[in-house]
Amino acid sequence: MDKAGNSTVLDFNTVKVICNTLENVVKRSFGPLGLQTLLCTDTGHLVVTNDGLTILESLHLSHPIAKLIVQSLSKTVHFTGDGSKTFILWLAKCVSDMEEEISLNSAQRMATSGLCCSGESKCRLQISRGLKTILPELLKGIVEYVWDRSAVCRCRKRKNQVISCSRRIIHTVFRPHFPQNVSNTFTDLLCKIVQFENNSDIKTFLQFFIDNIETLCIKVPNQPYTSSTLIESFVIQREFTVYCPQTLKGNVKFVLLRCLIGQLNTEKENNEKIRLTSSQVIGQFLQNQKKLVKDFICVCKQHEVTLVLSTEKVPDFIQAIFQASAISLVHFVLDEEAEFLETSLKIQPITNLFDCIEEQNIGLSKQCNALTIASRRCVHLNLPELPHMLLVCGLSDGLCKQVLLASIKALKTLLHYHQTEDLISIVTQGETTSQTGLTKVNHLCAADATEEKWEHSSDNKEKVETATTGCVSLCVCRNCVPGNGGFEFMAAKYCQERAKEMRTADVGLSTLLQIISKTLLIVPQTLHENSCGSQRDMVNFIAKQKSVFEKLDQMEKCGLKKDILTPVFDHNAEESLEPLSSKVHMFSTVIELLQQIVRVDSVVGVKSIHI
Repeated sequence: MDKAGNSTVLDFNTVKVICNTLENVVKRSFGPLGLQTLLCTDTGHLVVTNDGLTILESLHLSHPIAKLIVQSLSKTVHFTGDGSKTFILWLAKCVSDMEEEISLNSAQRMATSGLCCSGESKCRLQISRGLKTILPELLKGIVEYVWDRSAVCRCRKRKNQVISCSRRIIHTVFRPHFPQNVSNTFTDLLCKIVQFENNSDIKTFLQFFIDNIETLCIKVPNQPYTSSTLIESFVIQREFTVYCPQTLKGNVKFVLLRCLIGQLNTEKENNEKIRLTSSQVIGQFLQNQKKLVKDFICVCKQHEVTLVLSTEKVPDFIQAIFQASAISLVHFVLDEEAEFLETSLKIQPITNLFDCIEEQNIGLSKQCNALTIASRRCVHLNLPELPHMLLVCGLSDGLCKQVLLASIKALKTLLHYHQTEDLISIVTQGETTSQTGLTKVNHLCAADATEEKWEHSSDNKEKVETATTGCVSLCVCRNCVPGNGGFEFMAAKYCQERAKEMRTADVGLSTLLQIISKTLLIVPQTLHENSCGSQRDMVNFIAKQKSVFEKLDQMEKCGLKKDILTPVFDHNAEESLEPLSSKVHMFSTVIELLQQIVRVDSVVGVKSIHI
């Protein structure tokens, strides 16, 4: 790299080296049979993981381009839930092929004009403009191509089909990180948590659980994975300060205290200190506090409140008053748990003991009792309004965190499976009122949706019939594709066909499509290499690719019909599934990132750059 003042010239070969380095870091750990990586933190803790984003973020990369890539990857994965290694593999392969194309064109231009730098800059601009030109049509074409060639639910027993697909999507996320039995355990648990009543409720529930997963999951170290289980909400990770089981039978009313009780706040707003100078003053203060607490307890009894949850410490002499009044007490409740109860149950905390207790201050639990979780004493509230909590077991706290991370990824991926708005926008090119586009989106589900009645709700039947008549809706069964390279094979084949069609009209765009086609195939190729491990890996993969492409060509010759679909990839097989919207979003993000990187020719504000 050359320096000019405070600006450092960045050649595209450097970008290629960076991307290849990132690829080498994550490539061997890709897929269910990939290897693990041992991370050592600054504090000396050891973590064994194969999560791509965790590995790359732990490298603390200093190069600006590397930082840009990891930041883009982080935002994408936090949105889609999974796919960090796919992102890097696509990016590295595409950059490598583009660098070869740029070098070739630059050499040709230098031979004719003698200006190498000018030729490289023009070639990079052409690539960036070409990517921007083909992206909308490419996304639309890939989605339609994949839809027509992968098996879909025919909407007869849709509820069971959606549950089956959801289970396989969750298992697909867990399988690369954990053994088969552990993956099955957590797949079963997450499927039991999710409420499959209707599509809109699923999306709302999943978003709620993802936002509050740190509160709804309890880590239990020093236990095997398979000991993980579900428990009815809600568990407060504190033991009873005052426990009166005789008053906690049946429905239990409780309040949240978020103020000091029985203590003197010794600092005013102007930081002036308040001092109790004599035993008489101290005694008077304690008597006032006792009276205040007794008045509060009288109000609690009037409203039949038998449990008080306090976020602050409660002194011993106040605890004795609660004990004598047969009101149970839990103090030092975590702020996160208190806020969760407030927002989810829509109850208001008591911030001043002088305030009157009203209905909005009272929560209702069907049951309340002491609970012990791995020698840890807790308080268990039975709140039907809240989802079940997940007890995540592992041999160490770090392994519990890995399970929690995988659970978040699985739930985010499942959320994308139930969100079809992005696919509709791609197919209709943003024209949500396009009757033709929406009819094409839903045609495969139309016949069976109108012929078969839904098993569990007439309202859901009406929703699907509306989808088939042109409403901005899409049957969720369309938003899944076979894993293990199914999407990549079909998308690569589409890009090859488009490249042939555009060869005479625009050679530059045709070349870009060929590069993208090779880029997509790097995912199934890497999966094949990591699973086989023989010298004939590439030969076997080429044969596999040829077989899949021949099936796709055969479908073209036979013709695609709306009522008779011969899929290349059958969803009824016991295989992994991935949300199509996640794949398309990640592919789009990689292309958009490439548009930016290709145009970067200098870095300003950095004194020195080390690869």
